[in-house]
Amino acid sequence: MKALRLLGGLVVLAGIVLSTMRVLSHERGELEERVGPVTLERLRRTDPNRTEQTVRAIEANLQKGERYLVELCAQGRPDPATWAGGLDVVFWIPAAEKLVTRTALDAPRLAAGRAHAGRTCWTVAVGDAPDDGRYAVELFWPEAAPRPAIDRTPLSLRIAGYRLPDGNDRITLGVIAIGMLLLLAGFAAPAPSGPPQGTASLAAVAIGVVLLVFAVLAAGILAGGSSGILIGGAGAVVVQIVLAVTLSGRGASVTSRLALHRSAAGRLWIVPVAAAVVVGGSIGLQYVIPSTGVAPVEVAIAWPSGKLAFAALGLLVPAGEEVFFRGFVQGTLERRFGGRIALVATAVLFVAAHVPQQWGSWGALGGVAILGTVLGTLRHVSRALWPCIVAHFLYNGALVAISFV
Repeated sequence: MKALRLLGGLVVLAGIVLSTMRVLSHERGELEERVGPVTLERLRRTDPNRTEQTVRAIEANLQKGERYLVELCAQGRPDPATWAGGLDVVFWIPAAEKLVTRTALDAPRLAAGRAHAGRTCWTVAVGDAPDDGRYAVELFWPEAAPRPAIDRTPLSLRIAGYRLPDGNDRITLGVIAIGMLLLLAGFAAPAPSGPPQGTASLAAVAIGVVLLVFAVLAAGILAGGSSGILIGGAGAVVVQIVLAVTLSGRGASVTSRLALHRSAAGRLWIVPVAAAVVVGGSIGLQYVIPSTGVAPVEVAIAWPSGKLAFAALGLLVPAGEEVFFRGFVQGTLERRFGGRIALVATAVLFVAAHVPQQWGSWGALGGVAILGTVLGTLRHVSRALWPCIVAHFLYNGALVAISFV
């Protein structure tokens, strides 16, 4: 068992190092250029590259093979009857006089616009950069002069450049997954004959929650970019485990205090069933509960570096979160108040810990509530923590696999 734990820990550490290197590699290749809000009328007066029918709105340097995305946003909801056919977006390489894409804002494209924060946005170009160079976005009106409604509407443009995730990213995630599986196997100890021997007080739980909040806030303040998110998140996992081990009391082994063992009942089939229930419920809630904004985690994973950072953390956090919430907090509350109160209180704390990440995406936050409730129930029924860690790992692993297929 000890050999498996040591091997698993070393493999996980190697996976974290490899993931950090890959995240840094992605970050170096990511760029975003923005302009606006600005009106076409103003650009026609100030743009030195303007012609009788075009203005140059934004430029960015791209490397051959990089993925590019060009987005145009207009204030309000443009009237298709007024706008249709009145503006084209041209994406090209001026120095080489090479056209990349030309997109007309016709009626179907206008109708497909996405409304967000009082604006309507369209993805007008997406693909792989054909050459190294400086790319430009120009706005072209096919008529002699821009239509007044188009000319006076504030516009915003964005160019994003990045490299897509590849096989190396999947390998790093595979290394972390293998390391976690070895660790789980190393902690799959038989259940002891007696009940858990934790002696932590309610004050210890309160102190642990407060210290964890400060640790998470500190990680958020110090984190810079996706690599900072990965390193800070991994540090938060360590903090949760250290707090649980330190505050759970004395006089018994850590395994006994935190119930870090297999279920006494031995019903292992319930673990994948619990994970499947959470996956199905979480995905279903995404369609049932509408979002009222873009959650911070969604902003981060929009970039390949952020997607990889959160995927790696998704494989790491089950150990830290389960040891702290279900092992330490729920175990302590259950000995003081009974199973139901402990389950509900721990689930509420678990959801509260995820609110800053998921604010605005209420379906995703509902999925966290389902996860906390199911895992808390599994902890209460099995009288053990190991099944909870495995179920949480299977749940997160399924989401990571779906994202990187």
